[in-house]
Amino acid sequence: LVSLSDKTNLDLLISFLLIWAKFFDELKLYVDAFGDLRNINYDTDDTVADAFLHSLADYYNITNNYT
Repeated sequence: LVSLSDKTNLDLLISFLLIWAKFFDELKLYVDAFGDLRNINYDTDDTVADAFLHSLADYYNITNNYT
C-alpha cells in the first residue's frame, strides 16, 4: 500500500516534471521559429510571424511612408 505522504510526494514530483516539460516544449517552439524569420511565403503556415514583420522590413530596408 502507498501511504498518503508518498502519494503526495509523487503528485508533487509529477507536477514539477510537467511544469518543466511545458517550459521546454515552449522553448523548443521558440527556437524552431527562428528558422522562419526570413521566410516569406503566403501559401504555407511556416512563415514569419506578424510580430517580426517590422524587423524583416528593416532587414530588407523597406520603409513605411504612410506613417
